[in-house]
Amino acid sequence: MDRTPDQRPPSDDPWRLSEGDRALVSAKPKRARLEFAVLLLFFRAHGRFPRASTDIAPALLIRIARQLGLVSPVAVRRPVPLRTLKRYRAEIRALFRTRQATVRDADDLVGWLRDHVVATTRDIDDLAGGLEAQCRTLGLEPPSESRARRLARSAVHAYDEQFCARIHSHLPIVARERLDALLQASAVAPAVAPIVWLRNDPGRPSLNSLREEMAKLGLLRGLELPADLFDRVLPGELERGRQRVTVEAPHELLARH
Repeated sequence: MDRTPDQRPPSDDPWRLSEGDRALVSAKPKRARLEFAVLLLFFRAHGRFPRASTDIAPALLIRIARQLGLVSPVAVRRPVPLRTLKRYRAEIRALFRTRQATVRDADDLVGWLRDHVVATTRDIDDLAGGLEAQCRTLGLEPPSESRARRLARSAVHAYDEQFCARIHSHLPIVARERLDALLQASAVAPAVAPIVWLRNDPGRPSLNSLREEMAKLGLLRGLELPADLFDRVLPGELERGRQRVTVEAPHELLARH
């Protein structure tokens, strides 16, 4: 019985043509057999098709050509019409039970990254790799590297928005108003928002600096934040928030709000 392409050859080598592969390749016109074999084996190995000629190393091309009995792949490789390539790709996707991702799929992938991955890493390369692995699980052809990175950034942004919305919804209205007041200049000090004063370094220990730090503490206690506000927040999330508040200007924090 011939092997179907979604089964690995006995050697577990994705670049080796099985009997089933050879049957599929031999059914194609001679001038297109090498191209079809390249598409087939590359998809088996990577779950996607080559995106550039540099994706196929010359040595690998020679190896595939020799399996087809071709001595010089450069001499026999001919351009294949775009319509034919589209048909071959559709055939290979069907063989591997894979389909192209839709806009809805992309939205779902962003949601999956947001809900299951972003909390553990914000590295865009790691997120893009996780997205590609999830595509394989779902039977989707993964997006290009640049699009995967854009989706990863969208997931990080969506996570931050969801995180802020969750914290904001847990705040009493009076606490929201007092927090907003920290970002706005007052009539007493029109050039300085209270948040800037709170961030000031205490300086050298002295009675005055002690009084000032106690005043800051009193202002923070006066916010009357819920005791369980950050119970479900990971330490890394708190640290990112602290860093943002430390370096961003009040008007930038207001814009985010």
